Amino acid sequence: MHSAELRTGNRRAQTQRINQAVDAALQGAHLEPLLALLALTADEAIIPLCDRVFRRATRLARQNRSETAAIIAARNRRVLEIYAHRAPKGWFSAWCDGSSTTDAGGQRAGIGLVLMNPHHEVNAALGEPAGALSSLDAELAALVATVKTAGARGARYLRMHTDCPALVHLWQDRRDDDSLSDVRQAARPLRRLQLRLVPRRFNQVANALARDAARRPPRQTDHVPQPAQVHPNAGNDRS
Repeated sequence: MHSAELRTGNRRAQTQRINQAVDAALQGAHLEPLLALLALTADEAIIPLCDRVFRRATRLARQNRSETAAIIAARNRRVLEIYAHRAPKGWFSAWCDGSSTTDAGGQRAGIGLVLMNPHHEVNAALGEPAGALSSLDAELAALVATVKTAGARGARYLRMHTDCPALVHLWQDRRDDDSLSDVRQAARPLRRLQLRLVPRRFNQVANALARDAARRPPRQTDHVPQPAQVHPNAGNDRS
């Protein structure tokens, strides 16, 4: 066999092993299938890996339509866990989103957040109405709430994920801006805070929590589910 054919065969075999590992992670609730997947894909960039998880979940859902909701929930959960496992050891990981809509009743906003502890377990998942806020102000409110929640749960090192480019650019380029004063205040108990941009498709859990909260009348909620209960449809350093 020529060397080119051998390399092609090896790539195909590796792809098949990875696909099998992704399918096992999507269909198993335990940690072992995910750890096996992470070991097999240690050199693969995180976005292509998560896109592969999405593609395999779509394929599995088409094959097992009665299990679609469970597969989508597993897909969203595994994506968060993959991101969390790529964070530095000992760091909390979090995702936040803000939603703002205007209808006959006026402007309404909601915020959503998911927090994972350093053991990669969901430590908090919150959706709260936020009153009449613009889209960017809702994103800021979600960031503040997430940082506060992490600090209250003992985080000292926090890697944040948002799908709002404007928020990331504001944090990167104008960190002393008055609009970030509440973020800076909330981050005071932390030793390090990172804010990273994540593709919107990988922030579906926080987005679903924010959209649901925007539809509710203002009231505070604080629900802490286990990973399997997370909604199915759903940097820079500071020292």
